[in-house]
Amino acid sequence: MGGNSSTAKKSAKAEDVLVEIKEMDKVDIAKLFFYAFDDDKSGEVRIWEFVSQYTQYFKGRDTDLTALFAAYDKDSDQTITLDEFVEYISRAYGRYSDDLFKKKMSQLIAAFRTIEATPTNPKVILADFKKRKLSRKAAATELFEALDDDNSNKIEKKEYLAQMKLAWKDDEAYISSLFEKMDLDGSGTIEKEEFIKGFLEKNKAVNDQIFYEMCAQWTGAFREIYIFEKKE
Repeated sequence: MGGNSSTAKKSAKAEDVLVEIKEMDKVDIAKLFFYAFDDDKSGEVRIWEFVSQYTQYFKGRDTDLTALFAAYDKDSDQTITLDEFVEYISRAYGRYSDDLFKKKMSQLIAAFRTIEATPTNPKVILADFKKRKLSRKAAATELFEALDDDNSNKIEKKEYLAQMKLAWKDDEAYISSLFEKMDLDGSGTIEKEEFIKGFLEKNKAVNDQIFYEMCAQWTGAFREIYIFEKKE
């Protein structure tokens, strides 16, 4: 769930947020929006957080997220600081009356408090695996879900080759041979259970530390590819 500046649980209902911000000025309200957006509480919004959360917020609407991110990111360093965020909100909503500004911000803050950015950093993913005490099968399932970017529960060869080439830039013949080893029934697609079974079998001799690190690394890579495809 989106981060905030306090450890206290904040309401994700727009009407409650409207009460919460009633006595705040526009700058403090913009800061509260930033804290709802700063999912990992790092003090800055990185591009993967921005794209991941706005993709969920817009729910498929055709929106140029590259241009929107650039509008926030004044110094073009691929991160949005608190000051940059507040400045953008001031520019974008500066002409709103106080009442209209608070109504709009209450809706946005409430929405982003419920939206969780999908982590792409392997270290963050690995820590999450450990926190949830995932089994090998569960970690392999998360990897499959990152690779299955159309959520079809199967991976076609074309989809697999495109993703793998973007992630590792290996030659197509080698990547194709990996696909064929996973495609146990020779159907030209890898079903979810096929992938998990094949991945676990292929890596059964790998110790737990390396196995989970590998799953985290690959999961992050495929999530990042998906997010940047959405951004473009």
